[in-house]
Amino acid sequence: MICHAIQRVHFITENIADTITELSKQEGKNIGVTGSGELTAILLSANLTDEMQILHIPAILGKDIPLFSGQDQESKRELIGSKPYENGVLHVTYQRK
Repeated sequence: MICHAIQRVHFITENIADTITELSKQEGKNIGVTGSGELTAILLSANLTDEMQILHIPAILGKDIPLFSGQDQESKRELIGSKPYENGVLHVTYQRK
């Protein structure tokens, strides 16, 4: 089972927006990105995100840390779901308008 999942993983190090655009044209399901604010900023700038799921974790990490570094244009989103957990984590889902 794990080997099957690994075969579907693509590591992209350059031409990120172009590669994601080409992958999105292929038959299949969604493309997922986990834990990279810089990568998410690239995808937002290229208008390549349809849905975003963000986990708000109640911890103080530092001063003025941007969620998506390098994002210089506004990306309009609509809240389509939220779920609070007992440990204080809030899971929110936004969809592109």
